Amino acid sequence: MKATVLLLLLFISSVGNARLFNYELECIYNNAKQFELDPYLILSIAYVESRLDKQAIRTNKNNTTDIGLFQINSKNLQHKALFKLSQNNTCFASFVASKIYKNCKTKFKNKYKAIDCYNKGSKAKSNSIYVKRVLSVYRYYLKTKLFEKCTTQVLYKSYCPVIL
Repeated sequence: MKATVLLLLLFISSVGNARLFNYELECIYNNAKQFELDPYLILSIAYVESRLDKQAIRTNKNNTTDIGLFQINSKNLQHKALFKLSQNNTCFASFVASKIYKNCKTKFKNKYKAIDCYNKGSKAKSNSIYVKRVLSVYRYYLKTKLFEKCTTQVLYKSYCPVIL
């Protein structure tokens, strides 16, 4: 019960008007499919990581930096040009994020631990708050059928509201 209330409070405080271009959603979809992943799960990870803020930057206690929509850690992209590209290019960032998650999925074989691995690496647990948040967003996005609605619109450059 306490966990449910905590999750509800976290989501109420994070409701925003996050928007992505339709072509960005198509990139997320195509990159996830390329790695045989669920695009709704990859989008859910992006929402939990940055609330879909492509300019998000976070400095960590271990002197690494998380950057962009998927909060890709500087350890994952050693070359500074690639690291910067992951902030400014949703297609590239979703490719890297999908690859990171696929590696986690291969390593842990457990969906929940793989989700947590995206956030914590080898210290992943299957019952963390992070996993619960991602799965909550995931269930919401599945209901909305976001990819079906937004990637088939005629205006390729139009925004798609990705509201939670």
